[in-house]
Amino acid sequence: MKDLKDLNRYEKIVLSACGKANKYSLGSHRSIEIIRKKINPKQQKYVNKAMKTLVSSGFIIQHPTSRKTTYGLSPKGLNACNLLKGEL
Repeated sequence: MKDLKDLNRYEKIVLSACGKANKYSLGSHRSIEIIRKKINPKQQKYVNKAMKTLVSSGFIIQHPTSRKTTYGLSPKGLNACNLLKGEL
């Protein structure tokens, strides 16, 4: 499991995009397509690998639904997003 200081640049970008898409709320969850819209098109090729790392590290929670898998912030991810707001 990684800490915030161990995340690379693309993982931090995806984490902050997930926070923006979910409006920094623990109760909401959005699909990967909505999270991708918050990221620069040149950096979108790193989203899938970064999402897997963030889920396994505990920053993001997967919500399997009947149609698509959605992603939401965990409390650890919310704290990290608040710290990243000023950094990125």
